Amino acid sequence: MKKIFLSGVAFLVLSVAIAQNTDNAASLIQHGNTNEASIEQSVGSRGNTALLFQQGNNNLATSIQQTNVSFNNKAYLNQYGDNNKETRITQSNLSYNNKATIDMGGDGPTGMYPAGWTPVNGGTAIIDQSNNSHDNIARIGQSGNGHDGRIYQTGSVGNSEAYIDQFPSGLANTAVIQQTNQVSGTARITQNQYSFGGSNGNNLAMVIQGSSSADLSGGNYTIVTQENANNISRNEQLGTNNFASISQTGNGNIVEGLGADSIARQLGSGNQLYILQNSVGGAGNIARVSQMGTGNVATITQTSN
Repeated sequence: MKKIFLSGVAFLVLSVAIAQNTDNAASLIQHGNTNEASIEQSVGSRGNTALLFQQGNNNLATSIQQTNVSFNNKAYLNQYGDNNKETRITQSNLSYNNKATIDMGGDGPTGMYPAGWTPVNGGTAIIDQSNNSHDNIARIGQSGNGHDGRIYQTGSVGNSEAYIDQFPSGLANTAVIQQTNQVSGTARITQNQYSFGGSNGNNLAMVIQGSSSADLSGGNYTIVTQENANNISRNEQLGTNNFASISQTGNGNIVEGLGADSIARQLGSGNQLYILQNSVGGAGNIARVSQMGTGNVATITQTSN
């Protein structure tokens, strides 16, 4: 087993590429501002672990790459600091059974606001597990304001899971999960959990699942949870036997479609869609939904406290 430990100091620009093959571990730690970092474990690599930690602001390109027929790998990327750019984990091109986690401000998303998270602002996190890559798990956790979290599991991808958690105080965060040509995929976005009230949220959650070809897409799950006010959930599912649950607590929240489409859509047969909007005494909520196909079920519940 080979273990590599690298450290950068404040205001030092550090760029490192590490090429490995089987059962290796690579660790890279940086402290300071405006750094660059890269770990690469590619081309048939398997059973590898990559750990990348950065503490500081305005860091530039930061990446872990486990690609090209690589499998059973684990990638962890953790950042503390503001305005970090292009933080990316790539596990693609016939790569499978991989796990990728990006945390900005904490030790790892657990599905609820964990103790010990430090709010950081303005980070960009991207996980790409695409191109015939299957049975992968991707997780992004971001604490603070103005974050952009994106997970792409596209191109004949099956049995993969994607999770984005953006914790309080969360303001104007964006979360996008795209799963196309996927069977039995899971997409979950949680924004501002346990931060009830009528104050601004202004978060955007967008989930795209499916393909126009039914045999390439089906049995997918979407779960979106948003709290505070003025949040938007944009949703589209294509295929058969899909399930979507969208919950919004607060005022002035909207469920709509992609881009300029004002209607959230499920296209196909045997789909289920459940929307729960709970106003806390301010502006009302809006949900616009369309289903096309046979054997579909849709339920919209709107309440006010």
